[in-house]
Amino acid sequence: PITAAARDANFIGARVKSGSWRILRKKQQVEIWENDVRFIETDRNLRADWAKFDHTTTLLEASGSVRLRQLIENGVWLEIQGHQAQHNKTSGKGAMQPLKNKRVLFKLTGSGETGRGSARLLSWNQLRETIVMEGNVDFQDIRGTTLAEHAEYAHTIRTLTLTGRRPVLTGKQATWSSAVQADTITATELDNGQRRVTGTGRAQGWIFFDGPDRTLYH
Repeated sequence: PITAAARDANFIGARVKSGSWRILRKKQQVEIWENDVRFIETDRNLRADWAKFDHTTTLLEASGSVRLRQLIENGVWLEIQGHQAQHNKTSGKGAMQPLKNKRVLFKLTGSGETGRGSARLLSWNQLRETIVMEGNVDFQDIRGTTLAEHAEYAHTIRTLTLTGRRPVLTGKQATWSSAVQADTITATELDNGQRRVTGTGRAQGWIFFDGPDRTLYH
């Protein structure tokens, strides 16, 4: 494969590898990569069948088995899979779309964090440090299940906000489990590893006790 150093030192990838590489010099400079394209950085990797970067608009486009792997914090990686993606280097905004009638897949791995889910669309804003998932969002990890039409995670305040079609958030502990359904649900990560969950607007909550002492609570 060809290893190509980007002309712009601040390009989205520190290293770019692909089977072919072209530079179009017209009104604006455009670079096109094809065949096993890989953008490699310490905290971010992108892989696709085809990619294009416009130096004037600073828009990167990728398509064909697109896989994005982003380090979030403390060894936790977010991996996203879809059919095509766009990212604007200037605005920091981007999105991942699946093939028609398919879904964008995503998962968290590393440092004890494991979980996977899907949505019809996943977008992000690097400057605001937010990730938005839309369309029958579902996510499962060791702590429980998330179901919503719209989910937004704000990294700076470590808060997940769920809306649309009365979302549901469940939790699971060793001897009990819980569930919350409301018009809006917010879940904030706390420093002690726990999370604070709040439901507003027609909110309902349940706690189910299990184990040998469950009869004490009935």
